[in-house]
Amino acid sequence: MAPLNENKARAAAETKAAEGRSPDDDPRSAVAGRLRMARGSLGLTQKQVAQRINMPLPSYKDYETGNRIPGGEALGLLILAGINANWLITGEGPMMMTGLAPSDAAPTAPDWKVLAGVIADVESRMAALKLNLMPEKKAELIGLVYDYYSASGKRDASLLDRFLKLVEASPSGRG
Repeated sequence: MAPLNENKARAAAETKAAEGRSPDDDPRSAVAGRLRMARGSLGLTQKQVAQRINMPLPSYKDYETGNRIPGGEALGLLILAGINANWLITGEGPMMMTGLAPSDAAPTAPDWKVLAGVIADVESRMAALKLNLMPEKKAELIGLVYDYYSASGKRDASLLDRFLKLVEASPSGRG
């Protein structure tokens, strides 16, 4: 016997069909249908999806039956499962996040040797200039310099000095 929620969803779809309306006319039904398609694409059961995204199974079932529309927190969890939120809500774009460019590749780990060099260079220059930065600004600076060093393949002290001058001139950068 089908659960009560599935019976409600089926009855609502049958009513719409009898009235000549498409199930896609109702956002809840449309999202529910796309959620079922995504789960099928992943080859998972409802229970497996709920476990994967750390969501209570009854909540997930409510989304798939159209009793509820996923809110922001639920959408965030579904994105972590690889489902494209834009597709889920609108039906537009690829179903899975892996179909999106350029972020379809898995993030790469930083080159720890380069990162260590960047941190050493930033710390050394900051000490020489007697510059103290807020942790957020320091992290941003390290990220910028790391990106440059990684892309160019070279360590450029003059670029680091220019970055530090910009940060030093910024009123929100100093700690």
